[in-house]
Amino acid sequence: KEGRAAGAGVGGDVETGPRNLDEAKDQIKSLRSKLSAAIHTQNAMDTFKMKAAEVNRSLKRIEQRLQVKVDLCREAVNRKDTLLRKLVEKYQQSGEELRRVREEMKAKEESPSLI
Repeated sequence: KEGRAAGAGVGGDVETGPRNLDEAKDQIKSLRSKLSAAIHTQNAMDTFKMKAAEVNRSLKRIEQRLQVKVDLCREAVNRKDTLLRKLVEKYQQSGEELRRVREEMKAKEESPSLI
């Protein structure tokens, strides 16, 4: 079977293989060419896989750096939010204190003076 299959497609027929030395040489040349193309394809695939792995590693590093930046930004926003809440509380306290002082002044103005 192997001899028959080896002769198919280049020269001779499936049953007998190559009929003479020239057909055998042509068949060997064709098989070498196919092998060379297959090796080239395999090398290209290996190169592609290596490049893809490099790209994936680079993307992971970029993703990690971005995650660090996102975390830092989130912490900064939380700090600013805390500071803003404290400022709002102080503003509200100041407003309440101002209202209290105004009420006291108004009460003093409305009360009869002892003079």
